Amino acid sequence: MDARKKYSEKRGPAKFQIKIYRLKHMSAQSSPKVTVVVPVYNVAKYLRACMDAIVHQTLTDIQIICVNDGSSDESLSILREYEAKDGRIFIIDKTNGGISSARNAAFPHIRGKYTLFVDSDDIVDLEVARKTYYRAEETQADMVVFYHDIRHDGSVYTKTNKNLDCLPIGVFDTLEDRFEKVGLEYTYPWCKLLKTSCFLDNGIVFPEGLVFEDLSFHWMMLVSVERIAVLPERLYHYQRHPGSISAVKNHRHLDMIAIFDVIRDFLVEKGLFTGWMKDFYVRTRVQTFGALCGPPYRNRLGLLPRHFAAKIRAAFTEEDIRFLQNDKTLRTTTRNDLYELMGMSMPAKVFNVARTLIRGLVRPIERRLKAVLFRKKMKGDHVMHLRVRELSDIVCRLSEECVALRGEREAEKHLSMERITKRAA
Repeated sequence: MDARKKYSEKRGPAKFQIKIYRLKHMSAQSSPKVTVVVPVYNVAKYLRACMDAIVHQTLTDIQIICVNDGSSDESLSILREYEAKDGRIFIIDKTNGGISSARNAAFPHIRGKYTLFVDSDDIVDLEVARKTYYRAEETQADMVVFYHDIRHDGSVYTKTNKNLDCLPIGVFDTLEDRFEKVGLEYTYPWCKLLKTSCFLDNGIVFPEGLVFEDLSFHWMMLVSVERIAVLPERLYHYQRHPGSISAVKNHRHLDMIAIFDVIRDFLVEKGLFTGWMKDFYVRTRVQTFGALCGPPYRNRLGLLPRHFAAKIRAAFTEEDIRFLQNDKTLRTTTRNDLYELMGMSMPAKVFNVARTLIRGLVRPIERRLKAVLFRKKMKGDHVMHLRVRELSDIVCRLSEECVALRGEREAEKHLSMERITKRAA
């Protein structure tokens, strides 16, 4: 069965109105090497830089699908400008449904052997399509993972809270290697070249209406591919700005609970929710819930909002609780946060509140001490400078006195010699 037909049957009828603009020079039967999928929503400020990097790829045999997700700014007009100049560009204009809906809308129209996902406010390296394509062909890999950097206000970061170059270099064939060595890192869809048939043939789509949709897609792809290759080069430049999901901490992060439900259902359907895979899933799930209980989501007293805590507590299963009680890999702070959430330990709750209160008391004192020490240092430097000047003045005066004394002695010596000369005469 054709992959696109199978995808359409699994996904069912479209829930949105789509307008497709002409594709000038690419027939439905053509098969380019790579398809680039770009979801677009109100990114006119960043879109031209993104599109320039894509249309000037050194690998020219590519298809470019741009999905305008109901933008209200000039994004669609900018896409039409590029469409008029480049026949490889294929525009889909649809009502707003979110980034998952935009990516899924492109799936029936993908013609490339491989697919790259690019967010419309980011920039890719001009060599990304060529290097990843030939890496996939060379290694016969269904997924090629490459590195990225983070750019914010003109600065480039290659490290955040973890090393962005942390993936082991090589090719991974077994399911366990794919999960243990790649599973917890680089879950984003935009840092990979994917074999198109792997997600179309298996009916894998992005869950719509949820954030962190890339996590479930990543897990499903790890199951569906047979080989993963790592390309140790930074070929993607992620642009961080105030509107980014990663920059906002709010209730939408609770969508992570639903995302893990999607992942579990997929593993159960594939008959893989057993053994080490089940343990891996539970460990990742509990660690993620622990992160949702951390300081970024707490109020000034160090407590989670009630609705936030209630939803995480309701999502816990007996397997999660057993893991929490028995596993030794969890950080102490994460374990205490979860114990407090589950009401399993009053000392844990007391510890977390006390920790927050102590931090609130200590930090102002610490800042004040630093200010005092700084002033003392500045004052000490000033005093030392005055003392050096005083010593310098004393040395200068002594030097002048020495010169004057030497002049007086020379004059006395001269007079003595004159007297002796007169007496001798």
